[in-house]
Amino acid sequence: MNLRNKSIILICSLAISLCYSCKKSQDTTPTPSSPVETVKLSIHLGGISTVETPMNGRKAGINTATRDMYDSTIYVVDVRNGSTPYAQGLFDRLGTITLQVPKNSTQTINVAVMKRGTGLGLYTAGMAGGYQYFYSPFNRRLMNDLEYGDQVANSPWVLDPAFMSAMSNITLRRDLFSGDQENYYYSELDSYFSTTTLTVGDTATAVDIPMKRISFGIQYQSTNFKEGMLIAEYDSLMKSQYFFPENISSGMHVYTANAFRFGDDLGNEKIHLTLKWQKINGSIVTLGEKYLTPKRNSLTTINVTMPEPTIIKPLIELTDTTFVGNEDVYF
Repeated sequence: MNLRNKSIILICSLAISLCYSCKKSQDTTPTPSSPVETVKLSIHLGGISTVETPMNGRKAGINTATRDMYDSTIYVVDVRNGSTPYAQGLFDRLGTITLQVPKNSTQTINVAVMKRGTGLGLYTAGMAGGYQYFYSPFNRRLMNDLEYGDQVANSPWVLDPAFMSAMSNITLRRDLFSGDQENYYYSELDSYFSTTTLTVGDTATAVDIPMKRISFGIQYQSTNFKEGMLIAEYDSLMKSQYFFPENISSGMHVYTANAFRFGDDLGNEKIHLTLKWQKINGSIVTLGEKYLTPKRNSLTTINVTMPEPTIIKPLIELTDTTFVGNEDVYF
């Protein structure tokens, strides 16, 4: 066989091999998956109705001339497929929240509403990506919109499985001037919570979620308290409170309890109260201690009868005003 014939055979072999390789490549190319079909789900939070009582309407007044972002009511929405986060978001305006969810899927929706109440409001860490950023237990930006897991999977804003996992140790503003933050197990906020699970079919669905208050209130009254300062300590579960004769009966403090998400009492979570009296000479006397077990949406009044000079131990009495009746709470 001459050189010319060998060249022709080689060229033909290469051509056949190339054609086979191309066909094999085409045959093994994966078929793109079809996009998941979705349907609109509307979450309505307007005119929130709840079973409430004596604490409703009892709140610290806020001068409208001094209102700031810390006075805003914050709405928190967490949507999950099973235990997997699907969409999360923070809002500061009330209205219908809409999102797209897969057809014929089951969604669990957790919603929390937080009002400043008697405290100084949620702590914000400033701006992040053009939006206000809130710390634990949210660690998200206030966008007035939901962020979807598949959209933020490779970004700093990836959805957190621990998002809103507990309504405790919420990061609050410490004071009006320093910009410092604080965390206590029972946070001084007036909070509401609800969770619901629903199956979405193949048409648009709307859900109205009623909220329940997960807060309790404590107020103090005193007899024979004429001088010095009364100190209420709670083993760091709550912020210590300081009272003077002129302000001890002027108001109450409202706290959020995570246990109220699941029931109307604290279960085994008793609050240890220690009362101390700081005299005008600076010396501090421990007056006594009590364990508090407030109910959900109850107002506990702590009545303290201060000792006379000849009496060593004061009288400390507790009165629980339990929740009864129905009321509508509008945020």
